[in-house]
Amino acid sequence: MSLPVSLPFILYEVAIRTGLRRGELCGLRWQDVSFTDRELVVKVQLIEVGGVNFEGEIKTSSGQDRVVSLDDGLVDALAAWKLRQDEERDAWGAAYKDSGRVFTDEDGRELKPRYVTRYFDTYALKAGLPKIRFHDLRHLHASLLISAGVPLAVVSKRLGHSTIAVTVDLYGHLLRDANRDAAEAAAAMLVPRDRTAHTMHAQS
Repeated sequence: MSLPVSLPFILYEVAIRTGLRRGELCGLRWQDVSFTDRELVVKVQLIEVGGVNFEGEIKTSSGQDRVVSLDDGLVDALAAWKLRQDEERDAWGAAYKDSGRVFTDEDGRELKPRYVTRYFDTYALKAGLPKIRFHDLRHLHASLLISAGVPLAVVSKRLGHSTIAVTVDLYGHLLRDANRDAAEAAAAMLVPRDRTAHTMHAQS
C-alpha cells in the first residue's frame, strides 16, 4: 500500500509544541480542539493492528482527557490547516470520507500511525538531520519546557505521565542542567550589586 500523498506537515509541528504521542495525534478530533479556549483535550488514540486502525483510550489514566494548552502560533496554524481541509472536503465532494480527525489524508481518511513515522524518517533523512525518532519530538517538547523553567508537575501533566516520578526518571538530567542554569542566572543578577557594594565600601 502506498503512502498517503498529503500527510499534513502541521502534524509534526503539533507534536513538537504539545508533546502528544503518535497515536494521540492520529486520533485527535476537531471536536476535541477549542480555538476559543486555545486548548485541546486528549480523549482517544489510534492503534494500528495488522494494518487496521482501532480507536482506543489513552495509554495512562492520567493522560486520559488531559487538557493541553496551545500557543497562539499553533492556534493560527491549526486554523489555517482546518481551512485547507475544508477545501479538500469540497474538492472531493461525495467521495470525501469525513473521519472527523484533525490530521487526515486529502480524501478525509484517518492516518495510519506507521505512515506518520515513515514520513518523518524519510524527510528527516532528506533534511540531513541527525538520526532521530518520531518519538523524540515528544522528548524535545519536554526538554523545551524544562529549559524554560516550567514546573515539573506541569510538564508531567501536559505529557500525560502516570506519575511525576516517571517524568523525573526520564528528564532528571535536564533538571540538573536547569538547576545549574538557575544558579548561574541568580549569580549574574547579584554580581553588579556586589561590585557596587565593594566599590562604595572602598571609597568610604
